[in-house]
Amino acid sequence: MTSLIIFGLLCGAFFTAVIGTMGAHFVYGLYFTDQVSPDLELPRWIIFLCVPLGSYLMCFRFLQVAWSFWRTGELPHHDPGHVEGAVESPAAARDIAR
Repeated sequence: MTSLIIFGLLCGAFFTAVIGTMGAHFVYGLYFTDQVSPDLELPRWIIFLCVPLGSYLMCFRFLQVAWSFWRTGELPHHDPGHVEGAVESPAAARDIAR
């Protein structure tokens, strides 16, 4: 199971690296044009720069999680029901109030 998780994380890193590289080539081609976005009136290459930047950041995160999982065996998790600073039970609220 561990090797399957590492394989999945490395596939995600590879995919996002490929998308980032393709996006970088696209942005490089747009850099030499005078295209401007109609709404923001910014050069179009600046707007499309979010594709390679976001993909490379996601690739970095995949590699970061893969390295952490390889060393510790734990995946990061997020509990959407947990709110920092909120009391979870009336008994805990009474304990805090004391």
